[in-house]
Amino acid sequence: MELHKPVSIKGRLGVRRPLPLAPTEAGAPGQVRPVDFVENKLVPGRKLRVLNGLDIFSRYALGSLGEDSITGALAAQHLERLFWRHGAPRGLRREQGTEFAAQVFQKLLLTWRVQDEPVPQAQPYYHGHLESFPGSLRE
Repeated sequence: MELHKPVSIKGRLGVRRPLPLAPTEAGAPGQVRPVDFVENKLVPGRKLRVLNGLDIFSRYALGSLGEDSITGALAAQHLERLFWRHGAPRGLRREQGTEFAAQVFQKLLLTWRVQDEPVPQAQPYYHGHLESFPGSLRE
């Protein structure tokens, strides 16, 4: 498996426009990874957000991050740890949340040369592998 290495980026980070979804096909492990949030209420007034990452080809759960609040910087930090541990994928499939639109998150994708694959709004079936994962996580 070829691992992507980070590259340094100098200058100002431009706005990265989402490409029309032409999903990267997963022909081998580590090529396409969807990421998504799951939110659960623990006790009245408290919630737990979990950021899940999955490998589409092998269905391997790469690692989850659970916090009461997850910012774009925290999500980017967690994904960078996963990139170092498992290698960077060709494409990262994600929903269009504010955490993923954060500049630090977009810079991470540029640095590691990962194709950003935002899922169109209200169409979760584009990454159904990950949408079915929370049931397994709760068990």
